[in-house]
Amino acid sequence: VVMGRTTYETVCQFVQSGIDWPYTKPVYVLTRSLDNVKVPSKLQGKAKAITGDLESVLDALQTEVSARDVYVDGGATIRSFLDAGLVKRAIITVVPVTLGNGVALFTKEQENKLQEVSRKEMVNGFIQITYSIPSYSE
Repeated sequence: VVMGRTTYETVCQFVQSGIDWPYTKPVYVLTRSLDNVKVPSKLQGKAKAITGDLESVLDALQTEVSARDVYVDGGATIRSFLDAGLVKRAIITVVPVTLGNGVALFTKEQENKLQEVSRKEMVNGFIQITYSIPSYSE
């Protein structure tokens, strides 16, 4: 799992309020400065700050945990991976919005590159959409 610092801090707030850490795989927090990421003692060994260009980050994940597929979380982080051509498939869960319009995950340019592969409606009203991204560079 690679996530941005803002998403990580949000998840940490949930954990501080008593919710269990939701990840079973190692979490790498992408940051411009390692000093910006504080890993509480209860998350030692579960979360780690990482910095560098995206391809170097992926190389480090392959070396450290033999990662073949990487789950990317956090809007800005996802957009960065898309812009770098490093996403070949995206599974997005759309959560119904009670108030307002929500926050756009993709830019219009990124959205135009997505090709819907499947759509699954869930009992709770969520919709899970799988996209392929033909511009993925292998």
